[in-house]
Amino acid sequence: MINKEDLILVGRIAKTHGNFGDVIAYIQQQKYTIVDKPRALFVKIDGNYIPFLITDLKQLMANQYLITLEDVDSPENAKELLVNQDFYLLSSDVQTESIIINEQVIGVDVEDVNRGLLGKVVDIMENPAHEILVIHQEKKEILLPVVEDFFLEVTEHKILVEVPDGLLDL
Repeated sequence: MINKEDLILVGRIAKTHGNFGDVIAYIQQQKYTIVDKPRALFVKIDGNYIPFLITDLKQLMANQYLITLEDVDSPENAKELLVNQDFYLLSSDVQTESIIINEQVIGVDVEDVNRGLLGKVVDIMENPAHEILVIHQEKKEILLPVVEDFFLEVTEHKILVEVPDGLLDL
């Protein structure tokens, strides 16, 4: 069985294409590049990450792919199982073009190299310019924009940042 920690939420399956169950999928926010051809994509169904073997993958635009999956042989089958579903890939199948911030960082400690522990991530706010981490620190919340220059390291246990002076005082 695949662990969630081995997967990265990459995008969303938007619609079917053609008469054989092919699907059009979009990569979210152009943060990711698919490396070569992954063996499978994963869709969360009933709390489990179900693999669908990829038989063909064609990039249509920068963030759009046409995907043919084994055992998905009709538009009806594809629509029932896959359309409007988020899809995941193994982290080894994805190259990141920027830092990865997704729901997996909720609960992770954020540490500033100059100030020490800032707190834990409790939420991620969407913003047109960039995402914002909501960090709980004792009796207050810190809003930290996800700007690549601030982030030094992101792991499953810790986010290491270097926040410019004054930003946390806002």
